[in-house]
Amino acid sequence: GFTITDGGKLFKWWQDAMFRDSSIAVEQQLKNMCPFISKTERERIVLEILNKNKEVEYNNDFFMKNIVHETYHNDIEKNEEFCKYIIEDVPKSKDGTIHLEKLPGIDPNQMRALNQEGKIENSIDLVLRIAEINMELYMATIAEGADLLTSEGTDVLIKNKLIRSGIAENNLDNFMSLLVFRDIPNIGRALALGDYSFAELWKTRQKKNAIEFRNWIRNAEVKNSEELIKLYVDMLEKKNWIDSLPSRILKFVITNAASVLFPPAGLALDVVNNFFLDEYLKGYSPKLFMDDLSKIKF
Repeated sequence: GFTITDGGKLFKWWQDAMFRDSSIAVEQQLKNMCPFISKTERERIVLEILNKNKEVEYNNDFFMKNIVHETYHNDIEKNEEFCKYIIEDVPKSKDGTIHLEKLPGIDPNQMRALNQEGKIENSIDLVLRIAEINMELYMATIAEGADLLTSEGTDVLIKNKLIRSGIAENNLDNFMSLLVFRDIPNIGRALALGDYSFAELWKTRQKKNAIEFRNWIRNAEVKNSEELIKLYVDMLEKKNWIDSLPSRILKFVITNAASVLFPPAGLALDVVNNFFLDEYLKGYSPKLFMDDLSKIKF
C-alpha cells in the first residue's frame, strides 16, 4: 500500500506520465521513451496527439454510481466464482456479510494501487482489476467506438455483462454450429492465425445483412444448436412469392425498378437485386449473411 503524506517530493517522469495533465503526460512519455525525437518534432507530435485526445471527465458521484456500483454489486456480487474467491480470502464477519469497500489489508491512512504486473493475489487485487476494466470500458465508450485493448480475462467479465443484459449465453455456440453446418471456417480461429484481419471483421460486421443476422439470432429463442439449424433450414424452405415467378419476369421487374430508382447506367446487378429485395420484399433470411461469409477468403 501507499501511505498518504505531504513529503513535498517531485514526481518522477513515469508518475508525471500517469497522473499529470495530458500535455505533461504526453511530453514525458515521448521525451523518455523516444529520446531520439528532436525537441521540435516532439512538440509537433504532442500537439497532434492533444488535438485528437478526448479527456475523461467525471465527478465523484458519477464514479460511485457507475464504476463502483457496477464493480461491487453487478460484477462481483452477482458472480459466484468472484464471490467464492473473496470469501476464501477474507475472514467472515459476525453476520456473515462481506463489505467490499472495507476489505482488510488497508489502513485508514493508506491506499492500494493495482500492481504493475496485474497479478490477482488477493481480494483487493480482484476488486481493483474489475474496477480498472470498467473504467477502460467507460473510456472506450466516450471514445465513440474505439477498439479496446485491455487486461487478460476481460472477456469473461464482458460475457457476464452481456448475459445480465439479456443476451442468451448459448448464442455463440449456436452461431458456431451454423458455421459448421455451412462449412464456413471459424472466424475466431481465422483471426488468431492472421488469415482474417480485425479491419475485415469490422467491415463485415457493419454490413446490413450482418446487423439483421444478429437481430435474427438474438430473437431466435432456441435452446440448442440443433434447434437453431432446424429454424435456419425452415426459413430457407419458406419460398417467397418472388421465387415462383419465371426468371424472365423477375428480370423485367428488377430492370424496370432499376431504371426508375437508379437512372445512371452501369449499376451492378447484385446491388439492384439487394435493393429490390430489401425495399419490396421487406423480408430477411439468415442465408443472406451466411452467403456473405462464404465469399470471404480465409
